[in-house]
Amino acid sequence: MAETNGLLNRRSGKLLPRVRIPPSPHYFNKTHFQMSFFVYILYSHNHNRTYTGQTDNVESRISKHNSGKVKSTKAYKPWVIIHTDKFNSRAEAMKQEKWYKSSAGRKRIAEILKNYLKNC
Repeated sequence: MAETNGLLNRRSGKLLPRVRIPPSPHYFNKTHFQMSFFVYILYSHNHNRTYTGQTDNVESRISKHNSGKVKSTKAYKPWVIIHTDKFNSRAEAMKQEKWYKSSAGRKRIAEILKNYLKNC
């Protein structure tokens, strides 16, 4: 029996070409390049308010905040980024975001904001 390089169509009996299915995007994320995740702190000059979040694309995320697409921040726009931290995994970024929302983290945000306003 001859070796085939494809699948046999049951209805027509014709040989179908072999198709290479590319790996999922998750495959590339883990093996070919390292994604970065960020924790960011935003500040609203108009309302003297800060917001902390995490993302893998800071520019896109700030755009969403300033266009009113984020329910929790749309009433306080415009926002400016006053600080970012970079991480190799989303889990690390989420852990840091949670810390910033703790009592010690809020004190650190107050220091960051003070430095930002001093240099403004």
